[in-house]
Amino acid sequence: MLKLPRSRCGILSTRPLCATSLGQSEQSMTGYILLNKDKLIRTFVWTAIILTTAFCIWTYNNCDSGNCYNSADFIIGIATTLLILPTFSITIETIQSYIEYRRTKEFFNSIPMGELLKNGFKENLSEKESKWFMSKLIIVGQFDNYHMICEVENGRLRVIAKTNYDHLDTWDDKDIDSIQQSFRHVRFEYDGDGIATSLKVSDVKKMTYESLVSHLKEFVKMLRKLKVE
Repeated sequence: MLKLPRSRCGILSTRPLCATSLGQSEQSMTGYILLNKDKLIRTFVWTAIILTTAFCIWTYNNCDSGNCYNSADFIIGIATTLLILPTFSITIETIQSYIEYRRTKEFFNSIPMGELLKNGFKENLSEKESKWFMSKLIIVGQFDNYHMICEVENGRLRVIAKTNYDHLDTWDDKDIDSIQQSFRHVRFEYDGDGIATSLKVSDVKKMTYESLVSHLKEFVKMLRKLKVE
């Protein structure tokens, strides 16, 4: 059982979860790049500015010491920091993010997650409006009157119940501990959007839809014991 600070300042994830409907075009590599193009351009520009500024400062300091570059070397250095390194960095980031996106999609379409999609949950994109974070695939829906967000993070499926838990700040730690202990098999995490439970993706793949639903029901029971609505 994982116990974390109750304050919203101590949340596990601070990334915005702005969910928007997922279009078919966004599922291809080209669509994914177009979806994130403003973020990629912004990251490229700032990477180029930082690297080029650092190179120019370093070159100036070297010249001050009498070790100046010749014109050809300086041009190569500027081209490297202004174009080559930022392009390489953005390419790697895009490929890694898209591979993660595709793996998440395959996981969500497999049993038991695919059954959630057949029972009211829908694919969405988180962080679509973020200026820096690449969009990630999530599924959202209602479960037992709780709005749930399912995301994959660091090899774990995190199911976030969007709730307000501010009242727990007034509870005695012993009371919260007692409830957590009674649901020892349900991992408990605080999140900026509510309270989450999580499971290893590898474990979820071995579960049936019924066992996943059973786990979520236990999670909901814990939320109600905590008077989280």
